Amino acid sequence: MEQFHHGQHVRLRSRELGTYLHAEEDGRGVSLHHRRVSMNAAWAVHVYQPPPLAGAVPAPPQCRLR
Repeated sequence: MEQFHHGQHVRLRSRELGTYLHAEEDGRGVSLHHRRVSMNAAWAVHVYQPPPLAGAVPAPPQCRLR
């Protein structure tokens, strides 16, 4: 899998259909179109760092489950 950098712009294309994922003008939906040259077909990459799991950090000794 290719590594994308935060803030990089990409176009998401369906190989099967040959179409690009476009954002709707209202910003509430998406659709597939053959037009590649559109600002609605460019998506910004945002690298998501999930928060650590609740059990990843041990609880202090005074906190005990009963």
